[in-house]
Amino acid sequence: MKLKPPRDWTILVYQGGVNDLSPHLRKNLSELAEGPHPENVDVMVRQVDRSGMLTDFQVDAAGMTPLAPPSPAPDSSDPQTLADFLRRGIQKYPAQHYMLVVSSHGKGADGVVEDERSGNFMQPHQLQQALEAGREANQGKPLDLVFFDACRMMAVEMASQLKGSVKVAVGSLDRIDSGGYDPGVWVRGASTSADGLALGRLLAENRDPRQMEGLGTTAAVNLELIEPLEQALRQLADQLAGLEPGQATRVRELATFSRRSLPSPSYQYALDNMANSILQGSPESLNSWLEEVRPSDPVAISSFCHNLVADPELEQSLRTAAQAVIEAHAQAVFAQREECDGLSVVLPLERTSEVTGNSTFERATRWQRAVDHLIPLHSPAPLGKSWLERELEARQT
Repeated sequence: MKLKPPRDWTILVYQGGVNDLSPHLRKNLSELAEGPHPENVDVMVRQVDRSGMLTDFQVDAAGMTPLAPPSPAPDSSDPQTLADFLRRGIQKYPAQHYMLVVSSHGKGADGVVEDERSGNFMQPHQLQQALEAGREANQGKPLDLVFFDACRMMAVEMASQLKGSVKVAVGSLDRIDSGGYDPGVWVRGASTSADGLALGRLLAENRDPRQMEGLGTTAAVNLELIEPLEQALRQLADQLAGLEPGQATRVRELATFSRRSLPSPSYQYALDNMANSILQGSPESLNSWLEEVRPSDPVAISSFCHNLVADPELEQSLRTAAQAVIEAHAQAVFAQREECDGLSVVLPLERTSEVTGNSTFERATRWQRAVDHLIPLHSPAPLGKSWLERELEARQT
């Protein structure tokens, strides 16, 4: 096979649509086909639709060109499905820089790319496996940028796992709209960006109406600066794990103010519809929603640590450790909209099961020790009413 001369950028878009996002991903693909189509950027898409059929496309001025007939995908959340795509894209479309876009449902520290048939998400270590295949195909060089067109993916647990495999990660720590980010911005941005840092800044700080509506917050993280943040979080975890009960209770109270359950403006519209449906339905719907959402909300690292630093009731050693986290976080998160809060971390405010893990983040920070100390099993922290509870109460009065 005769290889094309290298372009400045190749954008590889992985659409995991074996879920209710499938029609939105098809629309994104049509938008990519509409352009722009700069000469220095190649675009390849792997789309797995809701029926589980996989199709690879070349996207250029000629439109969407299938590279092979559709075929059944084994599992869109299987890292091998993504790894195969990265190898093929890098071989077929050589470039100076590579950007991977992951479009699907996201669960932050729990993974990305939902496959309803298998019931799986691609977990952080599995995503790293796929990116490692891309790095190997790229002559051992990390990919330049991964863009998460998915909810809640700016989690430090994910960033920690991906370091070394990719240089920059961009996304939101909040819930985003199903329409996602404007794909034309990826292409235009790549055509004028010298590297992943430049493109990451452009994408994170973009304030076009669509991005402001669909992604209320966006940040860019330099994964080559995650290790200092891990070290600072380890020191903070050591302090949290040694707190006496009164101080631990105070930290739990402060954490409630840093929970990230913020929807983007257009996602808020979907929640309004949810409230209306619940009002017309049964209380069980509300209970189910709360059981699913409330325990899973992470906390924003920056906000949480600023709350610790500002509280005179806490020990000085804890406040000093929190300040070190703030500084390391500010170095790693090199670009974001002013409304954003960078990275999140799992600090559940109620725990109904034991959590064990051997992730890169856990090995580096021993964060779970702090969680176990602050939030003992079956001992929930006092929680304020959720947005949905407040909304339902207001509508019933």
